[in-house]
Amino acid sequence: MITDSHTPAAPPSQAADTQSLLRHAFSRHQGGDLAGACAAYEDVLRAEPRNFDALHMLGVARLQSDDAAAAAELIEQAVRLQPSTAPAWRNLASARRALGQVAGAADALQQCVELTGGDAATLAALGELNLEAGRMQLARAAFAGVLATQPQDLGARVGLGICERELGQTAQAVQHFQTVLASDPGHLRAANNLGIAWLGQGQNQQALQQFDRVLVMAPTHAPAHNARALALWNLKRLHDAEAAYGRAIELEADYAEALTHRAALRTARGHHAGAKTDLQRSLALQPERADTHNGMGVLLAAQRQYAAAIDCYHQALRLQPGLVQAAINLGVAEAALDHLPQAMEAYDRAVAARAQCAPRETAMAYANRSALWMRMRRQSEAAADAQASLSFDSQQPYQAGNVFYLKQTLCDWTGREAAAKQLTDDALQGGSLATPFVMLAVTDDPAVQLQAARSFAAGLVVDLVAEVDPALQPRTAKPVAPDAVGDGTAALRPDHLRRIRVAFVSADLHEHATSHLIAGLIESLDKKRFESVALSYGPLNGDRYQQRLQRAFDRFVDIRDQSDAQAASTMRSLGIDIAIDLKGYTHNGRIGIFSHRAAPVQVSYLGFPGTSGLPQMDYLLADATTVPDDLTPHFSEQIVRLPDSYQCNDAARAISSRAFSRSELGLPQTGFVFCCFNNSYKITPEVFDIWMRLLSNVECSVLWL
Repeated sequence: MITDSHTPAAPPSQAADTQSLLRHAFSRHQGGDLAGACAAYEDVLRAEPRNFDALHMLGVARLQSDDAAAAAELIEQAVRLQPSTAPAWRNLASARRALGQVAGAADALQQCVELTGGDAATLAALGELNLEAGRMQLARAAFAGVLATQPQDLGARVGLGICERELGQTAQAVQHFQTVLASDPGHLRAANNLGIAWLGQGQNQQALQQFDRVLVMAPTHAPAHNARALALWNLKRLHDAEAAYGRAIELEADYAEALTHRAALRTARGHHAGAKTDLQRSLALQPERADTHNGMGVLLAAQRQYAAAIDCYHQALRLQPGLVQAAINLGVAEAALDHLPQAMEAYDRAVAARAQCAPRETAMAYANRSALWMRMRRQSEAAADAQASLSFDSQQPYQAGNVFYLKQTLCDWTGREAAAKQLTDDALQGGSLATPFVMLAVTDDPAVQLQAARSFAAGLVVDLVAEVDPALQPRTAKPVAPDAVGDGTAALRPDHLRRIRVAFVSADLHEHATSHLIAGLIESLDKKRFESVALSYGPLNGDRYQQRLQRAFDRFVDIRDQSDAQAASTMRSLGIDIAIDLKGYTHNGRIGIFSHRAAPVQVSYLGFPGTSGLPQMDYLLADATTVPDDLTPHFSEQIVRLPDSYQCNDAARAISSRAFSRSELGLPQTGFVFCCFNNSYKITPEVFDIWMRLLSNVECSVLWL
């Protein structure tokens, strides 16, 4: 493989000895005696440690002996001595590829191309490496280089199509795949990737049919089973999707990609033990597979182990700096731990990579950064990012609604009527452009609000797979009818002996408006009949209201680090009779806990007076004003109307005795003051017009917002 010595000059006698040893090593190597060749090359290196040929060829022999780690180290030493030797870079690429260092392999092969100009075969190999490393722009350039000299190269055209697809140019991708199939109808890779392209366009049924056609041609083509699984997943046929991944893995036991994908599905289904097994198998096969480390992070985050998830995301990004999904997930995990600057840094990184990734990923990056701006009360920046997100993916779930909401907070009513119609029409069709919370600001139509809530709630009830613990399976207990309860004891107590155990579930059991309202309620509960349990997934900061509530509740349980399924299991283990959700669809709400039927009776109260649309939510506590009789059909829950006002309050709260002057509050000394202290998103142009007419008709009046 090496015909000329490139070793620096040595004394004549030493050089002669070295050359003799090298010729002996080459002879053994060419004769297939790898052990003898390695020993001979090592003899050369003992005499001359910086001998390029010996380092290089010993690396090659080690690679041929399946010792890729030693091979890479040796060849790296060689190229540091002589960086202009193209074959050494090519062999280094092979060693790194064998180690799973795909990006490093591509970098080495790129050096070879720059030294030689790159023949079609080398460019094609470079394209495949960059493709596997997720470096789509570089891969596209390599495949285009092949096609520039060999336009009939079908493999390169398929590779180029994959790059176009991943970069969001789906129409061009489809054209490339169809061109290949017109020339070779049996080209499996083109046929399979055509289906994947249709997946990217949201044409899941068409994609599924394409994968079925591929499998008619080649029933044992594992990549088609792998891709078919994603189509089934998108069609919400989750059991069939897992079976398809299983078939792909059955056909190719070392199929790391399919293992990683099945782990993602299992994570989504709550089958965390199975997901972990798949990810561990994948990493055993390819320890430096970045998307598998990302998947492990997603699994840990689903279990609310955010610190460990962050480590996984960092590892994924070290292996593949351009893996935007890992950067986005890193931001989510950092934000979950209230590490807002780190979260912003991660989202900034994802947004900065927008030229290198698919539009959908860029849209997600902007959407998550927008949410972080909202959390920081930077509505203008949040609105700009939300709008940018829509420009990359107009159908991204809930983002159009977020744009509407943010414009409302800024009292920017441009295009409001058209946007409200779009969101309303989408909700009635079961779409996902706006959350139930946002729909309250979009329309007063209760039928629309109910449909929006039902559509959102349907997404919470995934096709769960039971873990080893059978308690994680959802219960099927029916709600207790109000007239069957009597005094509220016999119907709920399993043994008629203990108190009714009531859980209050919230993120706001600290200095927060919710605590201001309920503290007195908890303190006033009849301790002889009721046992109160707090399930808190908010901060444990020990402030005065949290301390007061901890004293008031019989038990205060921290569930921050539990998944929704685990939190539901905790409630079952505590023997909760009635579980009350104090959050609903408001910020930080975890209504998903209730989708697991955490208690025989589940109640929505206080935080979100609208309907949850969740079949497992049995009751809503309301009053005649929040839910008049004629609106009852538009609630999925049974309505329990409290007398007068549904909203409890704390009679122990002191009212300030301080009397503020007008000047202290920036008000004129005279004139009538109209005021509205609601959040600005609740102000509509119609209401504002009325206010302006009032100001016009009431002399010297002002509006205080």
